[in-house]
Amino acid sequence: MLVMLGPQTDPFWAAAAGFVMGIGMGFCNTTFIVAIQTSVGWHERGIGTGSQMFMRMLGMGGRGRDLRRDHQLRGRPASCPAPAVSSNRMLDPATRDTLDADMLSRLGDAVGLAAHGAFIAALVIAALTLMATLWLPARLSPTRTPV
Repeated sequence: MLVMLGPQTDPFWAAAAGFVMGIGMGFCNTTFIVAIQTSVGWHERGIGTGSQMFMRMLGMGGRGRDLRRDHQLRGRPASCPAPAVSSNRMLDPATRDTLDADMLSRLGDAVGLAAHGAFIAALVIAALTLMATLWLPARLSPTRTPV
């Protein structure tokens, strides 16, 4: 849904995409936690759950980094000044007025292009994850020895 966002797209489309992603990630997170906790012994549940949460945080940081990199490398017009300064000035209402209309438009386009690249990357990762999930054998059940 986010891949289809464009400048003229209704904001409710982005809200609906966020809602669908939130529901999906909520269901997945619960499933992952239960799967991790059932695959380890009682004395290892804390480390198993903590490891999953840590990896989740790393993944979120990676997506933010990728969005920023896209903005810096290919989304930023050559005539734009330093990307971090420009993006921050664009988002702050007090300093946005110091940017001329052309610069503000180009910065907005650059941020939109970078976000679109991140959405496409997320779509590819989701498709690969779905394929990997479908390849899992049916009735996969972890075995462990009682502690």
